[in-house]
Amino acid sequence: MWTVNELPRMRSQEDIDFMRKNYKVPSKYTNFMDKSDINQIVDFWQENRADREISAGGGAKHGKGKTLRFPWKWEELGHIVGPYVNEILKTKAWRLIAGRMYLVHNDGRKWDTVHTDNWNLVKTQPVAAPTNNGNKFWDWLEENEQHKYYPWRTIVFPLQIKSKVTSTVLFDNVYFGNDCLNWNRDNEQTRNYIENLQSEDLISDEVYDKYLNHVDRDLIKGMEIFDIYDWQLGDALTWDSTQLHVSGAMEFGETKLGMTVWTAHP
Repeated sequence: MWTVNELPRMRSQEDIDFMRKNYKVPSKYTNFMDKSDINQIVDFWQENRADREISAGGGAKHGKGKTLRFPWKWEELGHIVGPYVNEILKTKAWRLIAGRMYLVHNDGRKWDTVHTDNWNLVKTQPVAAPTNNGNKFWDWLEENEQHKYYPWRTIVFPLQIKSKVTSTVLFDNVYFGNDCLNWNRDNEQTRNYIENLQSEDLISDEVYDKYLNHVDRDLIKGMEIFDIYDWQLGDALTWDSTQLHVSGAMEFGETKLGMTVWTAHP
């Protein structure tokens, strides 16, 4: 099993043991979502995106080249998505953290970073942290410790693909902290908390050039790829929300649209 040098902030050994015990490897469900359900979700997005879509980096939209996120409520789309989530988790006893759609567009700028999905109770939730990491997050969590939770599974449903190769890269590294890890920015501060981090470069030039050329190679030194999932309409991808991952490289001008559901242990 993985090893880690230090306990993350505001996490006990009991917390870590629980998340390790319940960890499951990433998986892909092929031909899983009906085409009619995909069409319903995409229609809902198209009808409402003008009033709801915001930049993935926060703030207002920055033109069609910016990656955009679209928050949605369970009462709007849960009747479509819920049965799929129940089947993936093999239970109805789970907690919804948040749901979003993402329109990812490669316009030559960096559109994604290596990260985790540990904390997503932000902004759209009745009880929400002001952000998912950083000083403001920790100040809020120390005053609202009762809202800590155990992240469970991230589930992604591809909805629209306008790309030759569209993928999600999952690393064999996890972070059991309370906050979302932005590895591109926080790697030095959190290196001792990452499980299974090695010292050598474990990613071949061929894989890097095809899937990870939008990521600084020095940042992923010591990380090992668990698997690379190529997107196909109708499939579902799922991984532990504590697992480091990144959207795979796309060619200039290509786009993809996906729906994400973040869950937690009840």
